Amino acid sequence: MARVDANPADVFEALRLRIKTVLSLTDSQCYMRTDPTDAPNFPIGGDYWVSISVGEGRFDDALFEGGGRNQCTVYFDCITTIFTRIQLDQTDHDEILMFNASRGLYRVLSNLLSSLAEHDLEVGGNNVLREPLPPTGIGYPTKGSPPGYEGEHPNLAWLSVNWRIGFDWLLP
Repeated sequence: MARVDANPADVFEALRLRIKTVLSLTDSQCYMRTDPTDAPNFPIGGDYWVSISVGEGRFDDALFEGGGRNQCTVYFDCITTIFTRIQLDQTDHDEILMFNASRGLYRVLSNLLSSLAEHDLEVGGNNVLREPLPPTGIGYPTKGSPPGYEGEHPNLAWLSVNWRIGFDWLLP
């Protein structure tokens, strides 16, 4: 496979398709969002779901100075957020929510890390990343009700993982 330049829409769609395929999620369970910290307004069906948000990006000045338009390398921060809900814990406990074998936050996190860590993304049958996907950070688990549904879904929980996605931007 060749390594080719790509546009951000294709790269992030390839990321979404990778997560969706490996974790056996539907389009409504694996989707793009602008703000990774917002819980969905209404929890989606299924055991868990994953949102993908694009964070800030940085251009590689040294490569651009040497190659100009033909070497427009960018590194984006990307945030994948796992959402789940389980109402099996006793009051003020979260062990099942975090560690349930099929949909606990950290079980799903293991599957997400396995699906993406050190993976290159493909667009049109070609690799596009400057380096296989490295995870760069992880947030702390958060639990609560989504905005506008206070008290209705109290066991909705989420956890975010940050990734660095570097590729050469295909300019028109």
